[in-house]
Amino acid sequence: MIKYTLYLDASGDFGWRPPYGNSQSKFYVLAGLALTPEAEYKAKTELPNIVDKYFTSKPKELKYTYIISNKIEPFKSLDENQRKALSDDIFTLILEMSPILFATVVDKEKLKERYGDRAYDPKYLSLISTISRFSMMLKRNSDTGQVIMDDEHARKDKDLQKTIHKLRANDTIIRSRNYNPPSIERLERITNSILFSHSEASEGIQLADFIAKVVWIKYTHAKINRFMQIEKLFDHNEYRYFDPCLIPK
Repeated sequence: MIKYTLYLDASGDFGWRPPYGNSQSKFYVLAGLALTPEAEYKAKTELPNIVDKYFTSKPKELKYTYIISNKIEPFKSLDENQRKALSDDIFTLILEMSPILFATVVDKEKLKERYGDRAYDPKYLSLISTISRFSMMLKRNSDTGQVIMDDEHARKDKDLQKTIHKLRANDTIIRSRNYNPPSIERLERITNSILFSHSEASEGIQLADFIAKVVWIKYTHAKINRFMQIEKLFDHNEYRYFDPCLIPK
């Protein structure tokens, strides 16, 4: 039986900064939350209630960027107090669900400076790192799990599944400042390759967007209020926190 489903989403873009590319973002974040079936049911039943509380014209999906940017309808129709209250309700729901949070933060600038043409694609680097740590958490707890991402990633990247298959076939290990595992991880506790779902139809993916954006804001703008609210949920044991994981070391 699958104990945890890890829902993942990204924040920031994975392109290189000048002079290697046109990206204006220093950090790329892949993050999400591992939910038990009970937590998934809570999200599925309570998130629509939150939407009904604030909108008469319902949005196709919830994204934290839409709430805080105040540029897209129907979020634009909310005043500042309503947008804060909506965010408060969603983060309260996340806390009540007691998920295990994972986040990989790739410092693209430092990565390119250090490795040049050998620098690993931030998108794949973050994916390998995050899924490997999720698998190690499952192994620590003798549980099994699966991974679900927005199918937008699959439409844009035909090599994504190939990357995951390589993880199973090869000795794969990613180390970072906050994570230095002593052993090789072959994703033995993950039951499938990555599964994909429309974010509009997945409460888990929509909530993963909130986690990814909060982590990205912390590292990009040094704003930590929301991050501090969820910090205790990041993967850890009795001695240390493994997440968020900053790469490179």
